[in-house]
Amino acid sequence: MENYKNLQAHDAKGDLTKTWYISYYFLNPKTGEFQRFRESGDVNRIKNAKQRKEALHNYRLAKQILLENGWSPFDSVDLSNVYLKAGLIFNTIDEAINTVLKHKELHLESTSFKSYKSTNESFRSYLGEMGLLNMKAADINKKHINEFLDYRTKMSNISARTRNNILINLKSMFSCMVDHEIIEVNPALKIKKIAQTSSKNEVYTESEIAQIEKWMEVNDPYTLLFCRFIYYSMIRPIELTRLQVKDIDLKNRLIKIPAIKSKTKMAQTVPIMDKFWPYVLEMKLETYPPDYFLFSASKSPSSSPTTRDYFTDKFKRVKVALNLLDEQTMYSFKHTSVCKMLKNGAPESQIRKYSRHKTSEAFNAYARSFNLERAEDLSAFL
Repeated sequence: MENYKNLQAHDAKGDLTKTWYISYYFLNPKTGEFQRFRESGDVNRIKNAKQRKEALHNYRLAKQILLENGWSPFDSVDLSNVYLKAGLIFNTIDEAINTVLKHKELHLESTSFKSYKSTNESFRSYLGEMGLLNMKAADINKKHINEFLDYRTKMSNISARTRNNILINLKSMFSCMVDHEIIEVNPALKIKKIAQTSSKNEVYTESEIAQIEKWMEVNDPYTLLFCRFIYYSMIRPIELTRLQVKDIDLKNRLIKIPAIKSKTKMAQTVPIMDKFWPYVLEMKLETYPPDYFLFSASKSPSSSPTTRDYFTDKFKRVKVALNLLDEQTMYSFKHTSVCKMLKNGAPESQIRKYSRHKTSEAFNAYARSFNLERAEDLSAFL
């Protein structure tokens, strides 16, 4: 005589407002009588009727396999471990992370996906070390995430800014799980960023610009070209690594930044000014395939993109050689360019075509951050 009978799936005749479940009878070892059990698993989280019906069918099948392999609802056994042994675990955090990565790989630029994947894999590795990888995705909570962030901070000595960036990626990961109806609530949403010290990019002096150009012309002309792009077009380094040959409109002398490659997620264009034009022509972009990336580790347009960190590491050499400040970065070339134009009387409306600030207020706040206006000598009043 079998210990169970009448295993059935109940789909409420397709009504999504009602509870769908499976039921079965199992022999109670104490009373010797069959006792009815009713279970839903996670199927009622699914809002699509076809998908819920398929999930309910799979849940019933999984339960049948467990029962046939000797599992009992009267045993004090973690059901997730039993499912794992049967090879039938559903919607674990491990599987959920895989689902997110497959989806994001289709919709993110390669460089963005690389950073995003790194965070996801780091979280997965941590959960594995803690023995939590086979938990249901829906059971991962705010406490687990905060403990992971503290763990990363302690073990890797990461900055507040890096911690906040990791949190941003985790919020995106769990948001994607919500979109795929794996979980109902994003557990990372209520976790706040921690205060971080803003490391302002310092502006270069005329003398420093001349020294940098002189040193790089001899020691690293390719990184100098990358920096000139930032100085003359005011394009962010991260955006610059994403640009392709087809984004440079040689006929109309424009640099087009597609929305997917822009930090603001808006399509933008930047004019190529006269002083910058000769450097663009020297690249002979018309001889390369349109889908080649503008900058690469091979020092010419290539099918394989490089990263911002690739050039950041190279720029460290000139910083050491010329004893530059930590706050003087490649991004500082953009700020230097804006400051110089303002000092020389260029109209704000024209500068904004390069800096790409949406409003005059945003541009003015940006310009004020560099303290361009010096106080007058007040000796006469003392």
